[in-house]
Order: sequence, then C-alpha cells, then structure tokens
Amino acid sequence: GIVVTSPQTSVIEDCVIEDVGTSGVVINDKGAPEVRRCTIRDAGANGVYAAGSGAGHISDCTVSGTTKAAVVIDEHAATGLSDLRVSGVADDGVVISTRSPVTVSDLVVEKAAGRGLVLRAGTDPRVERVRVTGSGGVGILAEDKAKGHLRDCEVRDAGAEGVSVTGRSSTAFSGLTVHGTEAAGIHVTEDSTAEFDRVNVGRTAGPGVEILSGAAPFLRNGTVTGARSHGV
Repeated sequence: GIVVTSPQTSVIEDCVIEDVGTSGVVINDKGAPEVRRCTIRDAGANGVYAAGSGAGHISDCTVSGTTKAAVVIDEHAATGLSDLRVSGVADDGVVISTRSPVTVSDLVVEKAAGRGLVLRAGTDPRVERVRVTGSGGVGILAEDKAKGHLRDCEVRDAGAEGVSVTGRSSTAFSGLTVHGTEAAGIHVTEDSTAEFDRVNVGRTAGPGVEILSGAAPFLRNGTVTGARSHGV
C-alpha cells in the first residue's frame, strides 16, 4: 500500500488503503510518518507493519479484514498507536515485539481470530485504555520477559484466557476488567512476577484467577464474581 523509509516527518491523512497484496502501511528503516484518520482494509498481510528504527505515530485509524495481524510494531521501531480500531482480522489484533519503548492508548480490538493484544518477549510498552472483545484466543498475552504497564484495560468474551502472563514476565496491570472468557479470567504461569491492582473478573468458564507452578504474582484490590470454576 504505502511504504515510508524517510526520516523526515511525512503526513498521511484521510486515506483509504484496501485490497493490497501485502501490508497496508509499512514503516521501515528510519521512517517517521504521522498517519491520521486512515482506513486500511482487506490487506494480504498486516494492516500496519513498523520495523527497523521506524518512528512516527498512527492515530484515529481503522484496520479490518487483514490476513495477518492488524498491527505489528517490530525490531526497534518506536511507532506509537492511539485511537485505533481493529476488527474482523484473521490473526492477532496488535503485536508489540519492538525493543524500543512505545505507547499504545485508546485501542479497540473486536473479533480478532487470534489474540487481541500480544506483548512479545523483552518488550516494555506503556498501554492505556485498551478494549478487546470477542477474540478467538487470549485477550491480552504477555510472553516471557515482557514488562510494561497496562492501565485501565478491558477484555470481554475471549475464546481462551482473558489475560495470560507467561514465563519470566513482570508486566503490571492496574484497573483491569475481564468478563466472559472460555478459560481462566487471569492466567499466570511459570516464573512470572506480574502485578495486578484494581482487578474485576467475572463470568469465566475456568477459574477467575489461575496461578500455576513457579509463578509469584502480586494481586491487590481484586474482585471475582460468577466464575464457573474456582475463584482463585
């Protein structure tokens, strides 16, 4: 669709990018565009793919119908995301795998066939006000060694766990709501030391909160209601 590699600030506004063979917007090398009020749909790969040392910002955009993850922030890219709406994608919603600090705010992911939001190993993003509904897999997944702080996020009607924190991740959640999951509401495994503050979990098919062998999370100010299995 559109490829940006220039380090100069380019502005892409009010565009429609659809039916492209690979990704809708690619930010690579030191590309630093401001992408605003754009619609990206039916891309053959990602809606937005940022890699290299790319920067810039994606705001007030809609991504739908992609074959791969709607948005991927990869390698050392520091591309920020705000007011982004993702729906009906055939893979994950948003994947953060960059080693650079990024900010994600006011993100809505609806009916992604995979996971809603994925934090890969070693990432350390700042995430605020994310809402994931109807994901086929885990609503929010933090993989081994993921860090980051997620504030005021919500997961509803997930096809697996609402939130899963694995490996040696130390992700912190504050103001988390999980409601309606096909497995545990919050799932913490292995050597994770995740922190959860102000958590509301309800209507889960599995336990409200599940802490497996080796995990040592910190849970404070939590409410669990309507779990069909154990509370914690």
